[in-house]
Amino acid sequence: MRNFAILCLTASLCLAVARPCQALSIVVDYSADAAADNFFSLRPLAKAAVDAAAANLSALLAPTNLTAISPSGTPNVNAITGTSGSTSVTANWDYFYTNPSTGASVTVASPSIASNRVTVFAGMHGTTLGEGGPGDAGVSLSASGFASQLIAATNAMQAASNAYMNRGTGPVLGTLSGSLTIGATIASFDLSYGPMIGTAVFNNDTNNNGVPDSLATLDNFWHYDHTTAVAAGKNDFYSVALHEMMHALGIGASDTWSSLVSGTTWLGANVKALNGGSGANLIDPGGDHAMAGLMSTSIYSGLSQQALMNPTIFTGTRTDLTAIDVAFLQDLGYAVAPVPEPGSLTLGFGAAAFLLLGHRRR
Repeated sequence: MRNFAILCLTASLCLAVARPCQALSIVVDYSADAAADNFFSLRPLAKAAVDAAAANLSALLAPTNLTAISPSGTPNVNAITGTSGSTSVTANWDYFYTNPSTGASVTVASPSIASNRVTVFAGMHGTTLGEGGPGDAGVSLSASGFASQLIAATNAMQAASNAYMNRGTGPVLGTLSGSLTIGATIASFDLSYGPMIGTAVFNNDTNNNGVPDSLATLDNFWHYDHTTAVAAGKNDFYSVALHEMMHALGIGASDTWSSLVSGTTWLGANVKALNGGSGANLIDPGGDHAMAGLMSTSIYSGLSQQALMNPTIFTGTRTDLTAIDVAFLQDLGYAVAPVPEPGSLTLGFGAAAFLLLGHRRR
């Protein structure tokens, strides 16, 4: 019997300044800035801090190679097809992200992403010090042909889609599961996707009254210049940008991350090796950050500091990439450039910090 089936799915988790590079590059998109009264245009030091965070992550992840995503050619996001005999099953993908200046959902139909690139949309919005995470994905599936060939065609589509949409390396950000039916035959599938787009959102309502603050108020709240020491009582824009970009890459917000978390224990080999073979008590009870107070070693200075992926941050301080943060990225599947090995890379716990850093829980 010949029949036809269509299924639409969406999944939730939680274009630009480019750095020329032959491997992974974090690209920051400020196109939402107009909706936030052109904050980044009026405060170029804040923009420079975000760009510096993206450049430093790009340099660290330079060995990582992500394949391109395109709406043309074979395969492409509009037509990833599996066949069996005269039966075919086709996947058509879209991406979604939250406008970082308005909170509105944005659809990227027929997405095109260059190889070795992850785009992060930056904006000012809301009351949390920082929010960030990867984008979402949705897929429409169509099937035509014979019930007897549906399962084989679906399996072929699944293999082709996962090989393409996971981009070759890095974490699995999300998985879409469901089934297609022709006649009495049911074919199940699990479609996954890798790093592609994300968001980084910064607080512009510091008194939580629902109204964006004036630039003067934000100037007293934020420290913008990433090249100078953080002023007492201010919050470092660079540190928050770097933390949220790490979430956009899948830390605390991906299927791979979730698969490596068991309560407060981390199961990944690189982090455990750094911690003397144990992953116990390294993950915050919420499951999406390092344990509050976790200390590590800066990959730049060799000094002990709070891990970047703590859920909190001290005012008046800068938090940069540490050995434990790099190990988390490696456990997610990213390749990293050689980093200095200054002194001991052992971990510890420090005092509690003060202001919440978050990511969009999907």
